[in-house]
Amino acid sequence: MNINTGGFFMLGIKNYKSVFYGDSLEFIKNHGNRLRSMVNKNLCGMWTVHEVSSGEFWGDCPVVLLIGGQQLEFCSFKDQIAVSWNAIDVNESIIWYGSWDLRLEWRKNAIKGTSALTGSPVEGADLIETAQGGYSSTLKGLGLKTAKGYISLFNEFDETVLAFKKNEECLYTEI
Repeated sequence: MNINTGGFFMLGIKNYKSVFYGDSLEFIKNHGNRLRSMVNKNLCGMWTVHEVSSGEFWGDCPVVLLIGGQQLEFCSFKDQIAVSWNAIDVNESIIWYGSWDLRLEWRKNAIKGTSALTGSPVEGADLIETAQGGYSSTLKGLGLKTAKGYISLFNEFDETVLAFKKNEECLYTEI
């Protein structure tokens, strides 16, 4: 089942609309070609949302990867993932579900390890899934191989988590 968030301010981000996927085949059908088109294009940076006063990464919001002039926007919701393209303006303010008390902002390359990958060409994309004891696999995230390393964006209990290596407990399928 996919969740279409429609036209409201999802996650406090103006004009952000996403379709969330739980099915790997449907995800690849809708995004596979575009993800493959990122190969040989440079990763120019990554925008993440942080709480202003503490600087804490806010994993409930999308992560925006700038690749070859395109924005790949990854988000987690419940047990599903979404990828959107060129929809988020990182210069716009984030109003978290109408709360003016929570101050969030976009920051470029603020996650440790991100800068080391900047300028590196993408060499491939992986679908990240989990499989547990005889059950069918579950769509978990997206991985990108670059000339300088690896980045994983995955759903971990309704939040996006970033890692700079593969997790041995997950299944990786090249897209």
